[in-house]
Amino acid sequence: MPTPLPAVTSLAPAEFGTEGGTTVTISGTNFRASSLETAQLNVTYGATGYEYLAVGCNLTSTTADGSEATIECTTVPGYGANHSWMLHVNTIQSTAASCASSGVCTRYS
Repeated sequence: MPTPLPAVTSLAPAEFGTEGGTTVTISGTNFRASSLETAQLNVTYGATGYEYLAVGCNLTSTTADGSEATIECTTVPGYGANHSWMLHVNTIQSTAASCASSGVCTRYS
């Protein structure tokens, strides 16, 4: 049985300044939280989910079984709206959490 892909389920705040530097809290499932502390962890976002690379990403909380977790990252300077967010843990990546399909919507303002 294949391992479920990570999924971003919520983001806060939904709006941040174009200058970057905003801390974003990313919650989701199947982040493989038990290995996140030693994993190569990257979060990307933008119109297709790849335009921007968030910086300073760290695991901030996890459930006892590791199935749900919260990560905090900092945005970089940019622009646009209706960003898709993707979590990359080692060689595994989430599907893009798009505004249209997931309701997880962010924008620069």
